[in-house]
Amino acid sequence: MKKIPKISLGDIKNYISKHGKAAAGLTALLLLSTAVSGCIEDKKKDYDKDGLSDYLEKKYKTDPHDSDSDDDGIFDGDEVYKYKSDPLKPDTSGDGINDKLAIELGLDPREKSPVLAYAITKLPKEIVKNKLTPLRYAELTHNIKNVIDALAQYPEDLEEVVNKDWFKNMIADGAVTDYETWRVYDYDGDGVKNPNDGNRLNSDRDGDRGLDGRSIVLIGGKDPDLCKELMEKKIFHKENTDGSITFYGEEDIGTNPDEYDTDKDNMGDLFEEFKSKTNPLVENKKYALAVFMAEETSEKEPKIFEKALERYGIPAENIICLSLPDATFENYQKSVKELTSKITENDDLLIFIDKHSRKTSEFYSYIDELVKNDIKARSIFVEFDSCYSGILINELNERKPDLPLVVYVSSPPDSGTG
Repeated sequence: MKKIPKISLGDIKNYISKHGKAAAGLTALLLLSTAVSGCIEDKKKDYDKDGLSDYLEKKYKTDPHDSDSDDDGIFDGDEVYKYKSDPLKPDTSGDGINDKLAIELGLDPREKSPVLAYAITKLPKEIVKNKLTPLRYAELTHNIKNVIDALAQYPEDLEEVVNKDWFKNMIADGAVTDYETWRVYDYDGDGVKNPNDGNRLNSDRDGDRGLDGRSIVLIGGKDPDLCKELMEKKIFHKENTDGSITFYGEEDIGTNPDEYDTDKDNMGDLFEEFKSKTNPLVENKKYALAVFMAEETSEKEPKIFEKALERYGIPAENIICLSLPDATFENYQKSVKELTSKITENDDLLIFIDKHSRKTSEFYSYIDELVKNDIKARSIFVEFDSCYSGILINELNERKPDLPLVVYVSSPPDSGTG
């Protein structure tokens, strides 16, 4: 802007004396015009180029030589005209968020945002800006504070967690419930709080269909995403009469969440607990005794049968397979005694008899041998592949042997035919 020349009273007198009194009137008019012009230009003058004239800088008590008087990153003019914030306060609302940051977060710098003010001290700015804005004007409740604290504990999981649908739904209404707070402390819903969770984003680390921690109860409709996720993983569960669902966890049965088969018996921990009804903490061994007495049995059949048993989880060392000429009742007796010395009340025994016979007592003698030896097995499954084996059923019903016994026969109990 063109500078206004300074004219003293002596300059005026010299001008009049030089040009005569006729020039006095013209001089006075020029001086007045110059003064008015200077006044107008002074009101527009903006020395620091901040959008606020020097004249108004005096009104707002800002520094005409500093474009950002409060050093909050916003020009004084923008604060006055655009954002209506205080150009002399870096934090107009007094909530702890700098005015410029408040604007970046989508806030009105004049309004307090206690939640985002707390969050910005704990979490990356971009996370607060892009993920927590539904909480911008919420109260900083105990639950919300706990959620922010939980997120801040594990920055390596942060991006994945805040992008989950359940997290977005949780904060959408600007409030957080007690249940939702638990959800953030236990990202994967496995009953283990994050500090103790070996994998905070996987509810079943060992794949045995049990939660890594304690069992949890989900009320119908409260957390459909988690419920769907656990259902898809086929976590063992029970539907309750009130509509809730109990998902079972390993902590309640005492098994190792990092071991699919804690007792090393080739059965998953949760399968043992809820399906086979065996103790998942005690090795449940399986044994088999196969006796091939039928003369037409091929040499290959016993070997094929033995391999099939191995595929179903019975180790070769626990299988006794007798074929002719060794397939005799005497050798069967010896084999039962041998198994009796090994089998415990946690173990299962499979017996397969392939023979010909017409005598009921002969069939039952195989069962009676188990009774005599007082074999201690959790379960005993006996299959007779023989003509007339069905007549054994009546004798079993009469004698009622005290054994955990299941018997399968290959012929009907009434006809006795094969």
